[in-house]
Amino acid sequence: MIGRIRWVAAIAAVVLVAGACGGGGEGGGATTSPTATGAVGQRGGELVVGLDSDATTLDPAVDSGYAGTQITAQIFDTLLTVGDDGQIQPGLAESWEQPDATTLVLHLREGVTFHDGTPFDADAVVYNLDRIRDPNSGSTWQGDLAPIDSVTATDPLTVEITLQRPYAPLLAVLADQPGMMISPTAHRADPEGFGDAPVGTGPFVLEERIPDERTTLVRNEDYWQEGLPYLDRVVFRPIPDPTTKITDLLSGAVDIVDYVPPQLIERVRQAPGVVYDVGPENYAAAVYVPMNPDAPPLDDPDVRRAISMAIDRRTIVDQVAFGAGVPANQMIAPSSWAYNPDLPQIAYDPEGARELLGGRTIRLEMQVPPTYVQVAQVIQQNLAAAGIEATIERMDWGTLIDNYYAKNYQIQVQDILGLTRSDPDGVLYGFFAKDGSLNGTGYTTPEIQRLLEQARTETDQATRAGLYHRVLELADAEALYAPVYHPANNRAWTEDLQGVEIKPDSVMDLATVWLQGG
Repeated sequence: MIGRIRWVAAIAAVVLVAGACGGGGEGGGATTSPTATGAVGQRGGELVVGLDSDATTLDPAVDSGYAGTQITAQIFDTLLTVGDDGQIQPGLAESWEQPDATTLVLHLREGVTFHDGTPFDADAVVYNLDRIRDPNSGSTWQGDLAPIDSVTATDPLTVEITLQRPYAPLLAVLADQPGMMISPTAHRADPEGFGDAPVGTGPFVLEERIPDERTTLVRNEDYWQEGLPYLDRVVFRPIPDPTTKITDLLSGAVDIVDYVPPQLIERVRQAPGVVYDVGPENYAAAVYVPMNPDAPPLDDPDVRRAISMAIDRRTIVDQVAFGAGVPANQMIAPSSWAYNPDLPQIAYDPEGARELLGGRTIRLEMQVPPTYVQVAQVIQQNLAAAGIEATIERMDWGTLIDNYYAKNYQIQVQDILGLTRSDPDGVLYGFFAKDGSLNGTGYTTPEIQRLLEQARTETDQATRAGLYHRVLELADAEALYAPVYHPANNRAWTEDLQGVEIKPDSVMDLATVWLQGG
């Protein structure tokens, strides 16, 4: 999705092969990745992935973090997927039909088993979806499944989902984390420990997990997609310091990294034996400043608006992101059909911010992850020019995200990578609904909530876009989030790694990559 929150809000609408996109293989020693389409991979080898944080849990019903999603996407399969054309495609459900506006029938793939040998069947789907819907489950995705009235196994390979009302995003939801299927047997045996011992149907099986050190996966020898995966083993290493992570890539200690910080792009571009790519143009992400309305003085909308007005977005893009992004004026990216083109850009106006504050001196604590220390330092200077004293408290991503959901913060610097489910409900409902999976402010208004619920029931895209435009106008007035910029998807890997695809949702698909020479 819900990520870094490092959120990955969702499965993206389009998949483009790395090297076919602008920016692929730029710079001195960098080379472009070969196309995976039609290529035959080599089996064998161990892949080491450098992540900027560790997963807090590997339970997909609870985790919405960026690092967690990179790992769980290898362990679990979703009921549906999104194809290269942006359309919903089969996953664990090989076909489906919607006999009326409030019924979805899924026909499941036969012969699939979970890693522990449990059959994947209709009862497993019922268990998974009902678990998320349970108000006591603590699932991040309850709001995404709230319109469901019932889930029924009508035979061993058929599931009928009955809705309380029409729900346009449902197929996209089932192609995202709420559609990741876990083993009911494993979860019933140890519900509390499942996040450290996950069992799915995916291409890789958990071998070892040492929190804050490494998570090791091995090939699923019984994977239902014949011939996949190619790799013997995948090791995920959390490397919080961005410079250390890139140094490890250039030295060969890791094979691929989740993100290249802007200040290190040129170093990566010039490195021999390394592929650098910015990914597809429709990549959707945002760096933003959430503001906790329950933490005075941020209960005052004028204070929140003043903070947003005081941020010099253009300077941050040009001097901190080195041009690898565009200034943001809303939480959804310009590539989305829900983007509101009529919202004005947020002008850098420290004097206007001072006027809003009415001569008050505001003191705040700004929580910051390693990735955005330089961004935070510029924001700190910007706020000082408007009469706002902000102290920077550095912390790891896991603590930052925990604080966000616990509302234990005043302001933070955050990001969400991969904003696009194939439906914008994932982002807009996520951030602005009371029970939204991305809403760490815990706040909405009755009108915003009403509009979001109405947009879920409409099937006409133009009608839905109009409703979302109004949501974004009202959200702009509330100023719970100060969008800063939409970053590029900077990725890098060693040239021995073949078949890499960069997706707009930023999630790695490691089932289809291989190491040259095995």
